[in-house]
Amino acid sequence: MRLALALIASLTAALPAGAENRAVVIGNSDYLNAPDLAGADLRPVVEALGAARFRIGEATDLGSDDLRRYLGALTIPDPQPTARIVVLNGRFLHGSGETWFMGTNAQEPGLFGAGVQGVPLSVIMRLISDGRPGAVLMLGTDAQKMPVKAGLESGIGGLVPPQGVAVITGTP
Repeated sequence: MRLALALIASLTAALPAGAENRAVVIGNSDYLNAPDLAGADLRPVVEALGAARFRIGEATDLGSDDLRRYLGALTIPDPQPTARIVVLNGRFLHGSGETWFMGTNAQEPGLFGAGVQGVPLSVIMRLISDGRPGAVLMLGTDAQKMPVKAGLESGIGGLVPPQGVAVITGTP
C-alpha cells in the first residue's frame, strides 16, 4: 500500500492546475470456472486515488464482454493526457509472449480463446502510455491455477512495458 501511495504522489506532484488524472480499478475475484481470488479488496487503493483527486472508474467481477466494454474507456482520446493508473486484480493467463487479464466467466481457454475471454495487457499498456508524467499498471493475483488448454499458463508472464509505463505485480 505504501508503494501505491508513493507512486500516486509522484505522478500527481507536477500536474498543471485543472488537469484530470484518471484511474481504472477492476477487482475480479468471483470466477465461475476457476478458484476465487482471496484478499482482493480494492477499497484502500480506491480511497488513496480519490484522496489524490483521480477520476476513478471502479468495477468488480466483470465477465469478458463487460471487461472489454469497461476497459474500452481507455481508447477515448485525451487532448491533454495526465497521469494514468490501471489496477487489475484477478486471474491472468500467459503464452506466446502475451498476458491476458481474464473475465470471470472464462472457461479453460486455449491461445485463441484467451483473447476472447480476456484482455491483452499489451493493449492496456499501449493505451495508457501517453499518460503525463507517466502511467502505472498494477496487477494483483495469487498462485492458484486456472484451468487452461495447451499453450497457456496461469499467472502473469514476462511483460515489456512501453516507455513511461511502470508495472507492479504482487498479491492482492
